[in-house]
Amino acid sequence: MGKKIRLLAVCLALALCVCGCSMKMPDLSAVTGANKTDTEKFNVYIDFQNYCQGKWLDAVVRMYFEQFGFEEEPDLSDAAAFTLGETEGKESMYEMYKGKSTAARRYTDEKPEYGEADQRMKELCDAFDVFFELYFNQVNRYYTDEEYKADGYARGKELHREMLKCYLEFAEATNAFGLAFEQKSIEMQQADLPKMQEKGLDIHYYALSFLLNSQQTSLYFQQLILDGVDYLDADLSVYRQMYDALTSDMDALKEAYKKDGQLAKDGYTSNQQVFLQRFIETAEMMMVAATDMLHMIEAGSEDVENEMSGLVTTGGRNYPMSRFDQRLEQLISAYNQSIS
Repeated sequence: MGKKIRLLAVCLALALCVCGCSMKMPDLSAVTGANKTDTEKFNVYIDFQNYCQGKWLDAVVRMYFEQFGFEEEPDLSDAAAFTLGETEGKESMYEMYKGKSTAARRYTDEKPEYGEADQRMKELCDAFDVFFELYFNQVNRYYTDEEYKADGYARGKELHREMLKCYLEFAEATNAFGLAFEQKSIEMQQADLPKMQEKGLDIHYYALSFLLNSQQTSLYFQQLILDGVDYLDADLSVYRQMYDALTSDMDALKEAYKKDGQLAKDGYTSNQQVFLQRFIETAEMMMVAATDMLHMIEAGSEDVENEMSGLVTTGGRNYPMSRFDQRLEQLISAYNQSIS
């Protein structure tokens, strides 16, 4: 059970990590000629992924484990007080969200094919349906209808062991899909880059290139976490290549941004320029974190001059990629607003 508890802790820690850096495929058809209908499947997948790893579901799941614990034998000291917060006379959460995987499951056999991501989505839908039925129906009914009074929590103990197993499988399936789909989404959006360059849309080109290279970098470190590899043991040659690509994009983006007439050529409105400026400022802050990470990996130690030097911390490890990922979420938001 110790291994399961460790894996559950990792899965919960990553609950927002993978999807936090996801974004809907932007409609670039006006400037690239891309087929807008190709984005439908992509966005259905994103919607379901965001639900599976979203703050709402994460909070509802944590509510159970915080009350009953992660051990095989549940903490029943206050079990009778457990509730999912349903109000009498209103539609239950089970009825509200039942069938949530239907649309995503349907698209797994639709074109365009996403390779591994399609198979991972099928596995995610299966794992989600099993866990959803268990938690929102069986577990919820058991405590809402006070069935524990009749069996002295015997069924409650069985349900708890099932919760540990099913949530672990659901969390692992969610993370496996997230990694496969993130890679696929990067590849799909990279296909738009040559079209931008052909049209002389240099700002669009380097902004999207920086964003995609940032996602690829984040994905690399997410995989290290899942593989149980310490970030200081990351392959320096691999990370150096990623870092150099980010640096090159950042320099080229700032140069294109300052070039006379380029904003107009790229078609940015005055409102879009506000978000583009925010994008560039966020990208610059991300480069600080990326540089900190480079220096630490080079030294094999956190004891280097970096962004956090001299600041009071909580005593935890200094992990620059956490700041990089936080800013990546802001970068994605600024990017979407700069092209909408």
